[in-house]
Amino acid sequence: MKTREQEWAQSAYDKVRNRQKKDRSWQDKYISQARGFPQLVKTSGLAQAIAFVGSRGEEAQRAFLHDVAATLGYESVEALEERARTASLSDYIRLTRQVLGVAQWYRRYADIILAQSAGDEEGVERGVGG
Repeated sequence: MKTREQEWAQSAYDKVRNRQKKDRSWQDKYISQARGFPQLVKTSGLAQAIAFVGSRGEEAQRAFLHDVAATLGYESVEALEERARTASLSDYIRLTRQVLGVAQWYRRYADIILAQSAGDEEGVERGVGG
């Protein structure tokens, strides 16, 4: 039986590997979102961070959110956003911790898999350190 962290890590790994098929510019936007999203959640709150990223209009940023939501078992970003907006305080805190945990796996794998393929050694070092 796998732990929740193992399941999150495997899901993030699979989804980021699939993003290698995208062009370099798209990957750079995905990497940037993966690197910045945890801090955005910490400073703005989960519901606001999801709404902000979802409204930016960039496909790569929305794809990152979609991947995070899918890893957590939500059928869409909208479902995750709805949950964040309607959750009780204790559920909101729990959901925020889960999103941050999943986002860390995405940041690590984006830095290792996508940034490494672009030769971004600084990003690789930042991602492995976690």
